[in-house]
Amino acid sequence: NVTQQTGKGWTQINSSQDEGLGKATGWGQAQYTGICWTGTNWLVSATYTYGFNIMSSPDGLNWTIRLSGGSMEDVVYSSELDQALALGYQYQGVGPIAVSNDGGITWNSSLPSVPLKSWTDAAYGNGAWVAVGTEPGGGSMELIIRSTNGEDWAQFNTPGSYNKIAF
Repeated sequence: NVTQQTGKGWTQINSSQDEGLGKATGWGQAQYTGICWTGTNWLVSATYTYGFNIMSSPDGLNWTIRLSGGSMEDVVYSSELDQALALGYQYQGVGPIAVSNDGGITWNSSLPSVPLKSWTDAAYGNGAWVAVGTEPGGGSMELIIRSTNGEDWAQFNTPGSYNKIAF
């Protein structure tokens, strides 16, 4: 892992710092699944196997666990809403989508309008979040959900297979 300050010079994180990020809860090196910048913090998502879902860092060196439990496949940010979303599938009472309105410091993972599916990606554009996913365990129903505020979601059943989305 490396960090940079201005893009001109990079600093490699030594193994003890990398292990500290991955072993923050004693589960071993993390399998990171997503990263984004909120304007004040780096946010990193990871799968449930590694004991945390979302960590934040203002500098890429010092990390704080912000959300534990679920299994997050990605973390994305909208500068227009100043809102971050973490998405994956529900595990240990967290997810499948969590939202942060303060740069990734606190998270709400109690969103009753989110179907309990496996969400793989989301993007913000044209005034709305759109997320794509499937039924957990390889089910056959492909889904798209849409939200204008990150908390209230409408579901659309669609043909085809989706695991990424961009705007």
